[in-house]
Amino acid sequence: MSEFNYKDFLKNSSFLNEAEETEEKFSVDKLEDKVKAILKKEGGAVGVKPLVDAAKELGASKKDLMDVLEKMKSVETHKDGDIIDTDGLKEEENLEEAEESSLSKEKKMVMKLLLDKMQEIENANPEELTRNFLTKLKFMIDDLMMSDF
Repeated sequence: MSEFNYKDFLKNSSFLNEAEETEEKFSVDKLEDKVKAILKKEGGAVGVKPLVDAAKELGASKKDLMDVLEKMKSVETHKDGDIIDTDGLKEEENLEEAEESSLSKEKKMVMKLLLDKMQEIENANPEELTRNFLTKLKFMIDDLMMSDF
């Protein structure tokens, strides 16, 4: 009687060969592209289910998808489980900063014009009541300059 050779069995096993042939391979790049496309279509955030469905269409498992999502720098998982494209958020933040900067410059310009006009009024009206009013108004303008109005 011959000994059972495990290695030969594995090589010649038709069941194992078929299983290896049917095992689906997927492209990480295609899966990343699909994730980005879905996020874009959904406005930058989506639940996991549509991504899992897309992964399965490409031959990837949910675990494969989660591994890919973890490696994607532009994608984060929200505490409630939604997948979020953070690239869009960074662009919005930069736009908001630019708008704030522009508004800040406009605000300073308006305040300077107002203060200059008030100084003209104060110089033309030496009455104490007018000066007191303008002084209080200047303090209010200073407070406005420091606020986010």
